[in-house]
Amino acid sequence: MKFAVVLVVNMSNPKTVPSCSKPQVQNGWIRKSDLDAWLDRHLPVPTQVISNEEYLPIPQTPQQRLLEQEIVAGAERQARSLGMNRRQFLRTSCGMALAFAAMNSVFGRFFRVEAAELFEPAAVAENKARFFIFDVQTHHVAMPNQARARIRNSSRRSSGCATWLEG
Repeated sequence: MKFAVVLVVNMSNPKTVPSCSKPQVQNGWIRKSDLDAWLDRHLPVPTQVISNEEYLPIPQTPQQRLLEQEIVAGAERQARSLGMNRRQFLRTSCGMALAFAAMNSVFGRFFRVEAAELFEPAAVAENKARFFIFDVQTHHVAMPNQARARIRNSSRRSSGCATWLEG
C-alpha cells in the first residue's frame, strides 16, 4: 500500500484578497486607477466624478453608487453563466452592453441594448453601427512653479488682462 503526503499551503483567494497593495495617499490624493486595482473594480464606464488633482471632486451620488452596484452584480451573474470571472467578462463587448443596460435601469432609457448582447458577442457585433467619434478635450494643469509665478505676477496685472507666465 502506498501513501502520498499532501502539503497543505494556505493560499490567498484572488476573489477575496486584493490583487495589489493598498494605495498610498500622495499629497492628499489617491489615484483612481490604484484604488480600482486594489478594490478589483475595473468597470467599463465611470461611476463617479474623478479629479485631475486640481479640484476636489464631488462625492459619488446615490444613483452613481447604484449604477456601480448593478454593474458589479450583473457582471458576477453573467460571468458565472459564461464560465469566466467578472474581470474577464467586463473586458468583453458583453460587459460593455451590461454597463449600458445598467445605465438604462438607473438613469432611464438612453442606450439601445438587446438582452442577447449580454450573453453573445456576436449579437453586439450585429447591432453595432459604425460611427466616427472625434473627441476633443483641452486640459491645463498648472505645475507648482507655474502657480507660484501666477501669484507673483498677479500684483503686476493691469486692468482686466490676465497674465500667465513671464519668461
